[in-house]
Amino acid sequence: MYAPVILALGLLLCMAIGEIIANLTRARIPSLLISMGLYLAAVWSGLLSQEAVNEHILIAAGNLLTGVLIMHLGTMMPMSTVKVQYKYVLVALAGMIGAVVLVVGVGSLIIGYHASVAGAGPVAGGFIATLISTNKLTEIGQSALVPIPALILALQQLIGLPLAIVFLRRYAKTWVARRSAESSRTQQLVDAATATGGTGEAARDIDSVEDGGRTATAEDEGPAPLLPMRLYSPAVVLLLLLAGTLAATWIGEQTGVSYTLWCLILGFALRGLRVLPSRSLDQAGSFGFATVTVTLVVIVAVGSITPANLISALVPTLVILILGPLGIALGGLVTARILGLDRNLATPVALTALFGFPGDFIICQEVAEGVARNEAERDALLNHIFPPLLIGGFTTVTTGSVVVASVLVSTL
Repeated sequence: MYAPVILALGLLLCMAIGEIIANLTRARIPSLLISMGLYLAAVWSGLLSQEAVNEHILIAAGNLLTGVLIMHLGTMMPMSTVKVQYKYVLVALAGMIGAVVLVVGVGSLIIGYHASVAGAGPVAGGFIATLISTNKLTEIGQSALVPIPALILALQQLIGLPLAIVFLRRYAKTWVARRSAESSRTQQLVDAATATGGTGEAARDIDSVEDGGRTATAEDEGPAPLLPMRLYSPAVVLLLLLAGTLAATWIGEQTGVSYTLWCLILGFALRGLRVLPSRSLDQAGSFGFATVTVTLVVIVAVGSITPANLISALVPTLVILILGPLGIALGGLVTARILGLDRNLATPVALTALFGFPGDFIICQEVAEGVARNEAERDALLNHIFPPLLIGGFTTVTTGSVVVASVLVSTL
């Protein structure tokens, strides 16, 4: 009777310590990095059982709510935001190509072609790419190389998250400073308009600024849902989100494209069609619980690593984990320069190949909490930095890496 509760306490303790350290360091140390390290130490020391954790209700809830949370994220993105994200799609693709070029091109000379191909797909994406690589290696009798993609899947976040958060903090600080300067300019216009009795050029300027602010705010919220808001009870919203997740799962099975991508598309479409309210899980009062359980699913993924696995595949894994992120960063930086994007935002977008969702959302939250000076500024910053990272993650982890892994393993 007490075992599930004690296990839940252990899991949440690992997560809570990570979040506390992230808050105290103002997001300089990612919470996932600490939480994963603590969880792995607990499994290795025997304090927690990976088998028991995999069967725990919190992990089951996290797996169930992953699609729901992604649909919720789709309801957060206004059309004006999505329209400008195509440049970041190119950044993410360039980063993935850079990783493959370095891992396969240079890595083959160091660890051999088979080992480099075993890790190229996972380092450019995530779980599906790892599954494709692992199945092919087993099929051709290269079982000794199977730990490589598994280790990369488990460890790449430990490299990608700290790197991404460094660049993202730099960008966030610059963005906040620029926004503060614009606010000061607005206040100056207000003072000038007041001094002239609300007439003249200063008054016209401030009217223009305020009109722009109202337009942006209205578009962020989007059109009102079809039904009165009082009818969108928690049960109704969760029903709609779960129905959308079920539809996305079916579409994914029919198309061969991961259901998570369809969840994002359906969430965005249903919000645009006014079926779902903006920020649906907030409306249902379930966002916090969904985020916690989905994050726990990511944390416990490292529990399958054993010390023996780590030692046998250490050298190839280290080579790939050095070349992969380097190729991602270089590809993203070069493309950002060509497209005229800020490198401090473009680089984290490219690095989402190493962690994807929900890591991208978690670090955006942590940076917004650590850099913003008030709640309004935090929400504005989060709404600004999260869409590019979300789009980047789905470009690489959900779609691009699957293509890369499939093509590469066909050459073995």
